Amino acid sequence: MSDLEWVTIQTCSWLQEAQLMRTQLEASGIEVLIPEEHAVSAASFITAMNIRVQVRKAQEKEARDLLGQSPESKAEEKGCPRCGGVRFTEAPARSKNRFFALLGFIVGVPMRGTFRKKCAKCGV
Repeated sequence: MSDLEWVTIQTCSWLQEAQLMRTQLEASGIEVLIPEEHAVSAASFITAMNIRVQVRKAQEKEARDLLGQSPESKAEEKGCPRCGGVRFTEAPARSKNRFFALLGFIVGVPMRGTFRKKCAKCGV
């Protein structure tokens, strides 16, 4: 892999979160790419999308250090309290999604729902 290739350092659920991260990295002189930025902006009705924050391979270590994502801290991530699994998916918080869907229908503006993390192994 060459140093000019892009690598994903973070995946965000919200565009604003990715843009905030980009601002922090660019202030430190790190080149940042958010590939899904325009798609999410154009389709605001998309409720769950993995928005990648990417940097050049040569700047990956510096970016991870700046964001506090060193490999050591990744190894210390806590898993599921029930089964210890480390893979999570986003599950909609149903009552709020129904409310926002109804509100969006009435107002005529699509609303994003809220999500919670759900263990891929045991479902908690």
